[in-house]
Amino acid sequence: VTALGGSSTAMAASFFSAAPAVDPLALSSKILSLDLILSVFEHCGDAFRNGDKFIYAVQSYLCVSLLKNCMSNQTAVAHLSLKIFLLLVKKFKNQLKAEIEVFVLNIFLRVLESPNSPFEQKVLVLEALRALCADPQMLTQLFLNYDCDFDAVNLYK
Repeated sequence: VTALGGSSTAMAASFFSAAPAVDPLALSSKILSLDLILSVFEHCGDAFRNGDKFIYAVQSYLCVSLLKNCMSNQTAVAHLSLKIFLLLVKKFKNQLKAEIEVFVLNIFLRVLESPNSPFEQKVLVLEALRALCADPQMLTQLFLNYDCDFDAVNLYK
């Protein structure tokens, strides 16, 4: 037993483990938070889409958090984060042009091209892309907003 009250075997196991230990309470809290955010966006009206402070909060805080959560090793966290992103694309595409570009380049393409991405993560990204591609109007808008814009990245390339 070490001076801190833990066994040296447990400390060595945690020090040398490949993946950090997951706090079940923290994971449950994160999943609940993401579920609540998803519910808010599923039921939000025009007041949300037209509020400058709300749009700023989505751009500055929510999108940054979603970028991190989409890369999570926890499948439920990544799945909920991608669902929120797809809902944001559907409801806030005009206000989130730069953020959508970052997501496609840094999440979708990076995950699919990386040999180190877990299979489950690739499946989630492919399902998200399928959902985007299921809407012909969305495909047209993506093409017009990115591929036809000289200042944006060519997403269809």
